[in-house]
Order: sequence, then structure tokens, then C-alpha cells
Amino acid sequence: MPRRAALSSLRCALAALLLLPGMTAAPQGARTFPGVIALSVDLTDIQRRIFRVVETIPVGPGRFELYYPQWLPGNHAPRGPIEQLAGLRFRAGGQELPWQRDPLNVYKFALDLPSGTRQLQVEFQVATPQTEAQGRIVVTPNLLGLQWNQVLLYPAGYRARDIRVQAALQLPPGWKYASALRADPQFVNAGADRVTFLSEPLEHLIDSPLFAGRYFQQFDLAQSEGPPVALNVFAEEPADLAASEAELTLHRAMLREAYAALGPARFDHYDFLVALSDQIGGVGTEHHRSSENSLPPGYFRSWEEDADGRDQLPHELTHSWNGKYRRPARL
Repeated sequence: MPRRAALSSLRCALAALLLLPGMTAAPQGARTFPGVIALSVDLTDIQRRIFRVVETIPVGPGRFELYYPQWLPGNHAPRGPIEQLAGLRFRAGGQELPWQRDPLNVYKFALDLPSGTRQLQVEFQVATPQTEAQGRIVVTPNLLGLQWNQVLLYPAGYRARDIRVQAALQLPPGWKYASALRADPQFVNAGADRVTFLSEPLEHLIDSPLFAGRYFQQFDLAQSEGPPVALNVFAEEPADLAASEAELTLHRAMLREAYAALGPARFDHYDFLVALSDQIGGVGTEHHRSSENSLPPGYFRSWEEDADGRDQLPHELTHSWNGKYRRPARL
């Protein structure tokens, strides 16, 4: 092939890649999605490791398209776990509606909403992995990790920062949770195992995962000058939650060193989410106001023997500055 023709073909191929579904740039003349999406997630089916989702989206009649999240924070490829999506149903005005999956992009769904529609109800389940061969295990008998991208569909044509979502959880009886999200005080009387969070832009929601569990301990790491910082620890056994004052002093020193090296905190609060478990799948993922961390059950018990395994918390904390506060344009 002549060089000029080859270059032309290469340009066309690159342009086609840039226009693939799910890889498009933010909408031109971006606008705010009208209304707030209500997202309710039931986490009580621990035995079968199933998350149950009901989502209510304010929307009018006509053609409506949605995405399941594909491009995720802290991931190195467009690999949202859509294979775990099950039982998808759409309803408007009490009527179940037919829907279509995009033939070129399995993450995209479309349906026609009838006249008079004011809101769309979306129901589905997330069948989380039962074995490591199916993916990272996120639920054990005593704790779980929830990434919000697993449990929502969002309207196409809007930037993530321009869509607001109010999330709510039904926890297993007696379980506690921790997240960078904050509870909405208007719903404090909804029950001990029910929590409704303040509405957040979708961008912030996706970047604010949640851990929950039967055995939980929170440790204050805040400095005299600086925002609140909490070490939220979940374990398979309550004995694994015991931390000495000397160990906590070192964790607090980690914050002082981070501020000295990287400058003032760029977050208004920060939550380390830590699972001390050899049953849950390994995770170490950075977020702006939190981090997801799985560590050995003996993290505190075997402190002196495992000095070379203590770098995960400071590593993920560093990314709050480098990669979250400071990040490439359009990331």
C-alpha cells in the first residue's frame, strides 16, 4: 500500500477507535440531568451473595438510553462487571416495558417510554462472584465491599458530574458500614439497618465505595490541624480488631508525613476502608476521600512480623493528591 494511503487508513482506524461506544468525549454543551435519581440497594442476601437494586429515574416520554458503568476509577481497562448483571426489568406507571441492548455496545440499553411517563423504575440484581474463578469475591459471611458502579444504570448524554444520585442501603441486621458518603439527617429514623445518604454527583458516588460488616471498629487518625480522618476496620473475627496505641500512633504519623510531603489535605474528610480477611478478594484502590484495602486478618496481631506489608495504606492515601486531586485533563 502506498505510504499516503497507509497513513490515511491509519487515521481512519484511529478515528473509528475514538468514536467507539463508551469511548466518546463528554457531551458538547453539557447540561444537568433534571431531577435526582433514587438508588436503593438491598445487601441482606449474604448467603447467596446477591445485591438487589431498585432505581427510580425522573424522566419524560420518548426514547431513553442508559449505560451500565464501563470506565471505572482505579481500573486499568474498560471492564465494568456487567457479566454480574441479572434480572433487568423496566417499569413506568406500573407497566413493564420492553427494552433493547445496543448491538455494538453491551453496556448500553434503550427503551421507548409511553406518553405521560414521569419516572422510570429499574430493577435488577447483581450476582457477585461465588468463587475466585468468577471474579473478585466481595461478600463473605461477615463483611462485604460495595462499589456503586456495580449497582446502577445512568442516563446517556450527560456528564457524570451533572447527574445527581441519592443512594440508600438496607444492611444485614446488626451490620455497620463505613464510606466517604455521609448520611442524610432527614432519614435518621428509617431504622437501624437502613441508611440514606446525601445526594451526590454520580462522579462522586462512584468514587465513594462502601464497606460493611458484622465486626467493625473505627479509629480516629485526624491531626490537630486538618480534616477528619478515620481508619474503618472490618474483620472476620472480632479479635482481629484490637489495635495497640503504638500501632495507631504509627498510622497517625502516616498522615503527618503525607501532609509534609504532599501539602495540605485536598479532601474535606478521609476514610480508610479496611477489610481484615483472607476470604474476600484482594483490593487496593485509591479514591479522593477514601481507599479500599484488603489486608491479612493478623494485620494488628502480627504487627512485628509483617513490617514489609504495611505500604498499602500510605500508597492509596498518596493517590488522593496524585491521581485524584491532580489528574490528567478529561480523565
